[in-house]
This record gives sequence, C-alpha cells and structure tokens, in this order.
Amino acid sequence: LTQGGVSRLKNLISKSYFDSSTHRLLVAVPDIFLKDEPYVNYLSNLSDTDQTHLPASLLALYREGLETGVVVNLGHRLSYVSLVINNKVTLTRKFDIDGIQLDEKLITIGNFKSIIEISRDFENYLYKYIREKHCYIPLSDSEEIPSTMVTVGCYSGQTISGSARKVVADSFFNNYLSKENIVQFTYNTIMMHTTDISTKQILLKNILLIGGNTLYPGFIERFTKDMQKLVQSEWDSDSIGIIAPQDRIDQIWKGASMWGTVYFGKDCQLQDFFL
Repeated sequence: LTQGGVSRLKNLISKSYFDSSTHRLLVAVPDIFLKDEPYVNYLSNLSDTDQTHLPASLLALYREGLETGVVVNLGHRLSYVSLVINNKVTLTRKFDIDGIQLDEKLITIGNFKSIIEISRDFENYLYKYIREKHCYIPLSDSEEIPSTMVTVGCYSGQTISGSARKVVADSFFNNYLSKENIVQFTYNTIMMHTTDISTKQILLKNILLIGGNTLYPGFIERFTKDMQKLVQSEWDSDSIGIIAPQDRIDQIWKGASMWGTVYFGKDCQLQDFFL
C-alpha cells in the first residue's frame, strides 16, 4: 500500500463487496512509511474492519522462509534497503534512485523523436517500456554495450545507443545519480546497524533482491560480483548469499498470500488489490 493508496483503501472498504463480517484485510506497508504517523494511525484505526498491516519486507522474506535478512527493494516509484531481524524491521534507508528518475535520465540522453504528438504521460510510459526492454547491466564497466533498434510504438525503428542502454548500470552501480551505488548502500546499511558479528553474517547470507528494477539482464550477476569484491577484505566470498526469485516483482504479494493462508485459514479465498 503506497501513501496515495490510503484514499483508495477507504474506497475499497466502503464498497458493497467488501463485507467486514466475512472479509479480513492484510495490508503490505512499504517499510519507508512505517514511521509516517498519520499513515500508520489510519491503518491502526480502521473501523469495522478485521485487518492486519505488516511491513512489506517482512512479507517478502516470509515467502523465502526467513525471519532475518536484508531486503533490497528497487521499484518504479520507491527504492529502499531494509534490515529484518527476527521478523522485525530494525532499519530502513531510502535509496536515491527509482524507475521514474531512470526514465527522466533516459529521456535526456535517448533523444528519440516521435512521428506524432504525444502527451508527457504517454512519453514516460514509452520510455519505461524502452528501459525495461533494452537496458542491460554489464558485468564490468569495460564491457561494450552495442546500439540496438527500438521496437516500441512511435519510436520503432530508431536507434538506442550503447550509452543509453547503460543508463541503468551507471545509475545503480557507478554512483551516476547518487552518492553511493546500490552495493555500497546495501553493505553500509548492514554494517552501520550492528556490531554483532553473527548477525552481520546472517544478514550478508540472506540478501533478497525484489522489485522491477532488479529484473534487468545481468543485474544479479553484477550485484553479486560487486558485493563479493567489496567485502573481500573482511569476509570470505562464500559468506555472501544473494536471493533473487524469478518472479520477484511479485515477491511481496506472494508472501502476503502465503501469510494470509496460514494466519487467516487455509479455506480462505485470496484476492489481491494493488492500491
């Protein structure tokens, strides 16, 4: 549930098909909003509704059968890294880069020309599609990325350069748009939280990647390689464990469905709402 989804949640609850006598509500809350007092208070005071709200990272780890781990959530509108220890979110840090910023950067350097006049919203949608279809994460910065032909809508037939295809890699792994790249940011989040060696070892072994911006070809390999290189002076490379389910874009919803089945009863019928 995003902040903007609160008003839509009110509408959902008010709909005639949402019967408080037969329905139970499980709300997955982005960790970054857990300290937003008005937001949390609203969820806590939903009248006439049997509901539970849980941190999204806890639900993401729940799907993997984990109670302790690091969740790296890189989404279109929100990116953050959370530490979960014994089923409790102990630290959440917002990362500077999300999908919207990547699209804005791609618009700047892509320089595609539309044969028809289009709205800015539709332009953003097309660039998001181009980014997701054509961007690539090389294993090293020295790897050349070739240009390729765009195959979407009114930009079809135009060329996207290698540098434009590399905008995601530069942004997440080369401090292109932020002070720390995502690997440094994740590692520093772990190290700044605790001095307990055993806890650090568990966290490093359970790094869960979720969100649409982790789906680029080469992302997992580059993240793993850079993390192993970063920690090599203090930790053995085998101490790093990267978890990246194939359907990780739906990781939170899958975890919520599993949690709901267990805690609401195996006979319940699940229905997902993205708000």
